[in-house]
Amino acid sequence: MKGRGIIGVDLAGTAVFIVTAVPAALLDQSWAYTTIIVVSMVLFAIGVVAFILSYATAVERSRTDEIGAANLYVLTGDTAPPDAKRLLLGALIAQCVVGIGAAAIGFSQRSNENRLNPVAFAILVPMLGFGLNGLWAARYGRFGPRIVSEPPPRRRPRRPADDVPPSEPEMEQNAPHG
Repeated sequence: MKGRGIIGVDLAGTAVFIVTAVPAALLDQSWAYTTIIVVSMVLFAIGVVAFILSYATAVERSRTDEIGAANLYVLTGDTAPPDAKRLLLGALIAQCVVGIGAAAIGFSQRSNENRLNPVAFAILVPMLGFGLNGLWAARYGRFGPRIVSEPPPRRRPRRPADDVPPSEPEMEQNAPHG
């Protein structure tokens, strides 16, 4: 399978995230809060860098291939083989579900208090999945050839004389005879 390194980083990051998000959501411990904040920010930063690299790679590749955003970041169509697609999208779905779930649990536990919800940082983590999906697709994905369409015909610029109505002799001269 192509891009095993990218897939491995995505799966490892997802596993570390889940291991830190669950205690942070369920326990009221400062170490758990600190851990989820640090892990979420690191994974978010990796995702942002991967997203930028994927975009730059895709722009370069778009000179010959027809690349759509959904193909690039959500691996729609035949962009990725089934094994790679299952692993990458599975990691992204897990990041979304765990991130939103942990933040929601953290919010519900603190709704009666005047404290911030440190577990809310978990919602940043899916950026890792989107960035690494894009990086994998930009490097190894299959796309169709670029569709090049003919530019529309150029219109003749209007001249000021075009705005002047024709005089009566010109109208008589251009009138149909019969």
